[in-house]
Amino acid sequence: MSVPRRHAGDPDVIGQTAALVGFLREVVQSSHQRLRDTRSWSPFWLADLPARVPRPSDEDDRPLLILDHVPQAAAPEVPPVLEGWIDERLCQDADAADPPLAEEGPYRTWVPGADDGDRWQDGEATVTREDAEEVLRAYGPWLARWRLWAERERAERSQRELYEKVYHWHQQLAQQDDQYELVLGVGLLTWSEPNGGVIHRHVLSRRVETQVDRRTARITVRLTGNGAARLEDRDFLDTDDGWVPERSAAFDEELSARPLHLLSEEALECLTQWQDLVLPRPVAFSTNWRPPAGPEVGARLTFAPALLMRPRDRNAVLGFYDRIAESVVSERQAPLGLAQLVMSLDSEDRASWGGRQAPALFGEEPLFPGKTNAQQRSVLQRLQRDTGVVVQGPPVINGA
Repeated sequence: MSVPRRHAGDPDVIGQTAALVGFLREVVQSSHQRLRDTRSWSPFWLADLPARVPRPSDEDDRPLLILDHVPQAAAPEVPPVLEGWIDERLCQDADAADPPLAEEGPYRTWVPGADDGDRWQDGEATVTREDAEEVLRAYGPWLARWRLWAERERAERSQRELYEKVYHWHQQLAQQDDQYELVLGVGLLTWSEPNGGVIHRHVLSRRVETQVDRRTARITVRLTGNGAARLEDRDFLDTDDGWVPERSAAFDEELSARPLHLLSEEALECLTQWQDLVLPRPVAFSTNWRPPAGPEVGARLTFAPALLMRPRDRNAVLGFYDRIAESVVSERQAPLGLAQLVMSLDSEDRASWGGRQAPALFGEEPLFPGKTNAQQRSVLQRLQRDTGVVVQGPPVINGA
């Protein structure tokens, strides 16, 4: 009695393969927790860019940000004549008031031509500020230099903090790009629910990449060239919120078919269209770059562009499994690699899978780097027919 051969179009094979894909999808989905409030991601709002950093444009060929390394400058050194008259600890704080001159201080005399050069020599007595003419003459010019330093330090501090933040993101992506991603988000949807829940998440996003010039330490932040704008409403909204999934799917298809820069006027129009079509509930819309102070009772959609470092979204994996399952069912063909995971297939089944004869794995005359023996050639012959061969024993080198 002949046993029927398995093939790619076998309904039983297709059914079991699709079931496997569905199971893998459920495993990924069950481990994915929806996040409706993303404030824990500590977004950087582009409205808070330092004054010296230009606001990014909506031109595709231009980077979002260019950040130069700004080294921190030391405070002006206190001259010897003012030592003991100024608390040097106060000189290091650019946010503090002017470092005051003490009411009295050490009495010093100028000693020219000493062994170690001209210098001020301390005496045992003290003198009041009004009687220390040399101190008063030196304090004014030094204070002017200190004020310039403090003003420059305050202006550069926010630029330096942004540089350090983005550089930390760059290092994190270099080491854990399989776990984290940097995105630009626009269209911040916020509202507070009667049960205490909060929605605070962007509707549109696009992946961002960073580059660091090793010579100048300049950081360039730009949108990825092969990425498209992504609609994220299905990640945090459901029908109880008034969200219409069918309209969202149709809107997502239209969004994927056209290039869209998230900082353009077209992105604003896209958000208003999404609001009217996909979320038919009263929503206040604002083009402001600055986010609202916090979620309110009424729903609000604010442009509010921001950079966010976040864990990689598993919805891409879910979509990958969906496409595999759809392909298996629509084409009525089970991929050999998946079919082997759910049932045993012999070498004849695998060789003719999909209605075609599989070519030889190594060709007719494989090239070996050294001499071979019968056992090694036997292993290769079995690999031509089977998916794996177990070889037991010590390694054999050069046919020995």
